Amino acid sequence: MEEVVDILCLRLQSKGLVWFEISDLISDIYEILGVGCDPTAAIINGELSRLGWRELIIDEQTLNLIVSFLKNSGCLEVARSTVH
Repeated sequence: MEEVVDILCLRLQSKGLVWFEISDLISDIYEILGVGCDPTAAIINGELSRLGWRELIIDEQTLNLIVSFLKNSGCLEVARSTVH
C-alpha cells in the first residue's frame, strides 16, 4: 500500500501538484467515483474540470493508482476494469 501511495504522489507531483492539492484531488475523485459508475480518465477529467481543476490532470494509470489506494483504504468498493 505504501508503494502505491509513493508512486501516486510522485506521479501527481510531476504534474505540478503539491501535497494539499493531492489530498483535495483524491477527495474529489472519491466523490466522483461514489456515484457508482465506472468512469474512464476522460470522464474523471471532465468532472474535475467542472469542479475547477485544470484539464487532463488524470491519466488511466494514475486513476488506477487512486482507485487502488481508495480500495485498499476501505473507502471504495467499485468493480473497475483496467484499461490497457
